[in-house]
Amino acid sequence: EKKLAVLIFSYFFLIAAPYTIINALRTSNFLFKEGVGWLPVVYLLAVVATGLIVFLHSRIQVRKSIRSLIIPSLIFFAVSGLLLQWALKTDLGQRSVALTYVYWVWASVLIIVLITGFWMTVNEIYDPRQAKRLIVFLNSGGLLGSVLGGLLVMSLSEGDLGGWLMHLSCVRILGCVVVVNSIFKLH
Repeated sequence: EKKLAVLIFSYFFLIAAPYTIINALRTSNFLFKEGVGWLPVVYLLAVVATGLIVFLHSRIQVRKSIRSLIIPSLIFFAVSGLLLQWALKTDLGQRSVALTYVYWVWASVLIIVLITGFWMTVNEIYDPRQAKRLIVFLNSGGLLGSVLGGLLVMSLSEGDLGGWLMHLSCVRILGCVVVVNSIFKLH
C-alpha cells in the first residue's frame, strides 16, 4: 500500500506543478497581448470548450479503461504544449490574437483533464475507506506540486530560463505517463 500511495502522491505532484506554471504563463501572455478587457470573452470560450471536452471525455470513458484514457491525454497535452510554445515564439505567433485565445482555452482544458484523470485513478485504486485514510497524504502531493510550480515561476520567469518553463511543465506531464503506468501495474 505504501508504494501505491507514494506513486499516487507523485502523480498529483507531477500534474499540479505544471498546471501552476502553465496557468501563470497563459495569464501573463493573455494580459500582455490583450489586456483585461477581453477576459470575459476568453472565460466564456474556456467554459464552452471545457464543457465540450467533459462531454466527449465522459462518452469515451464508458468504452475505455481509465488507463487507456489517461495515458493518451497526458501525451497529447505534453506534445501540444510544446507545439503551442513553439508557435507562440514564432513571428506569426507573436502577432496572432487567435493563438493567444487558443493558449488560454488549452490551459483551461488541461487542468480539467489532468485533475479528472487523477481522481478517476484514485477512485479506481482505493475503496472509500482507504481513500478517507489517505486523502490528506494524497492531497499534499498536489499542494507541494503547486508550491513548487509557483516558486519556479517566481524564480525563473525574470531570467533567461523563463523560456524553459513550458518545456519543464511538459516534461513533468510526460513523467506522469511513467507514474500512471506504474500505478496500474502495481494495482
